[in-house]
Amino acid sequence: MNKFKLGIDIGSTTVKIAVLDDNNNILFSDYERHFANIQETLQSLLEKAVAELGEFEVYPVITGSGGLTLAKHLEVPFTQEVVAVSTALQDYAPQCDVAIELGGEDAKIIYFTNGIDQRMNGICAGGTGSFIDQMATLLQTDAMGLNEYAKNYKSIYPIAARCGVFAKTDIQPLINEGATKEDLSASIFQAVVNQTISGLACGKPIRGNVAFLGGPLHFLSELRQAFIRTLSLGPDEIIAPDHSHLFAAVGSAMNYSEDVCVPVEDIIARLKGKIKLEFEVERMEPLFENQFAYDEFTKRHSSHHVKTADIASYKGNKETESQTDEKATESVNSAENNTEDSTQSSTENQNMADTEQLTTENGQESSVLACPSVNGKLHVEGSKLVDQNDNEVQLRGVSTHGLAWYPQYVTNDCFATLKSFGANVVRLAMYTYESGGYCTDGDRQQLETLVQNGVQYAFNNDMYVIIDWHVLNEGNPNRYSDVAKTFFAKMAQQYASYNNVIYEICNEPCKGATWGDVKFYASEVIPSIRSYDKDAVILIGTPNWSQDVDEAVKDPVTGYDNIMYTLHFYAATHKDDLQNKLKSAADAGLPIFVSEFGICSADGNGQVDIDSANSWISLLDSYGISYVCWNLSNKDEKSALLTPACDKTSGFTYEDLSDEGKWLYGVLTSHVTQVLN
Repeated sequence: MNKFKLGIDIGSTTVKIAVLDDNNNILFSDYERHFANIQETLQSLLEKAVAELGEFEVYPVITGSGGLTLAKHLEVPFTQEVVAVSTALQDYAPQCDVAIELGGEDAKIIYFTNGIDQRMNGICAGGTGSFIDQMATLLQTDAMGLNEYAKNYKSIYPIAARCGVFAKTDIQPLINEGATKEDLSASIFQAVVNQTISGLACGKPIRGNVAFLGGPLHFLSELRQAFIRTLSLGPDEIIAPDHSHLFAAVGSAMNYSEDVCVPVEDIIARLKGKIKLEFEVERMEPLFENQFAYDEFTKRHSSHHVKTADIASYKGNKETESQTDEKATESVNSAENNTEDSTQSSTENQNMADTEQLTTENGQESSVLACPSVNGKLHVEGSKLVDQNDNEVQLRGVSTHGLAWYPQYVTNDCFATLKSFGANVVRLAMYTYESGGYCTDGDRQQLETLVQNGVQYAFNNDMYVIIDWHVLNEGNPNRYSDVAKTFFAKMAQQYASYNNVIYEICNEPCKGATWGDVKFYASEVIPSIRSYDKDAVILIGTPNWSQDVDEAVKDPVTGYDNIMYTLHFYAATHKDDLQNKLKSAADAGLPIFVSEFGICSADGNGQVDIDSANSWISLLDSYGISYVCWNLSNKDEKSALLTPACDKTSGFTYEDLSDEGKWLYGVLTSHVTQVLN
């Protein structure tokens, strides 16, 4: 039976397949909209391939924004789009300097000169194929109709492509004023060009040989011409392959593994079986046992009101001012007493009681949870972590235990559960030296896959993620600096376009490692990241198990932006001395990130210290410092967030949580407006 390479590209709106022979010649290819019926569409395309080529075996690879989960269930390897596209371009057009790729709901610019630099749009689909479809409907045509109209344009009007709503407000008045469909169509294409270049290139020049990829640029000649016109490209600088809409599928096929070879009929059979994709999140148990319990809670809390006064009674003299001040004080005291009473009396539901108590003790008002879809890629301004609009951001979340030891928690459902608790960041702790360590006896491919899956699951759940190079018992991070450089270069190349990834380059330098050692290590590793990801936040550990932030204050790392320094604490061990060290460093302007802490002793056991833990959280909140709690596991130790008896990997109930887990749940939920939907 013939053996071919099969590339599958699952996009936001289409499915593409390409069947290649040993010489990478395309034997069969097709491109169809899936209308959210991905499995049926893929099945149909594969059946077409069998009808044309007969029965054959394949080395399958899946790529695309919608391909990761399907790859898992089909037991087919997955590769990132940028890797697939780069592979195909290297084969077809190695002279390519820049690739512009438009899809149904995504847009990318990939720079290939001096390393790979990929820029991708965020959650908004402005300036993509979906935007073009929307605008075509407004002109009572389709995308191909726009293309035909645009061939005869005479004038181009300014139109916003950032959002369909804004674009409509630009187009509708032009329609009312008699603008032609020809001019409007060309203007829509030009708006897409402007949005792509301004929104993704962000001032970086698009020079040299430019490839145009993806369905919209393949099928819409006038859209492609608008790019060519705007970029002033000569004929020799244009790369527009006949199969440009299939490049990701072709490239994924070229990244095949000889270890995975199956009859194509087996894949079709799995698809016919209607694979159940586990998108549903397991929900926590209800906060209230029954309607009666809820009614009692509502009745009790509704009985407390802040006192008010008629503004018309205000006279403006000293006597009235004094009376008003007294009433205001009385109202505040009443509100405080009511909050305290509510907290103490909420005994029917321990879960809610703990949350309310922590809210009172921490004095932290609830807020909307920061997330990549809203806040975008984070950066550092002065001592603060800020979002894409320079608003201060505080991340709160959970660290995994060693990925090699507890891989079962790296799942989409588990991260969804953490998100429902109020976490907006997950730290992926990959040990480098201990048993199963990346630099010693660990399975590097397996560990990298766990990291890659973790990044994707965090992305799926709109969470930030920390890739942690978990230095511990080796002490000095320079011991494996060459391995670290290679690892972080690989990660940065893969995730440069992601807006949710943070890099922690050394967990806890210790065993005599000095700040000079750490600085030298940082000077070696940071360039590996910056060669691909120019502005991601990078966390640097400090000596003495990431406690000596004062050393970083005296001699910070220079020459790079978006650098933060880690401080770790365990509340039962570390008290005023370390808190004072943090205060001094923060007051001196050092950007600090608490990437690991616990509420027990520093050895991970002993008794939890709630008072000290609450004191630490109040301190961190007062400075807006982000914090991540150790650890997500059911290990029989005090620092584990789950009880040893809990064998679940998602959908944790309050009873599944350890003492530290229950405390953390209270902290996380007290900081967000909506806890569980």
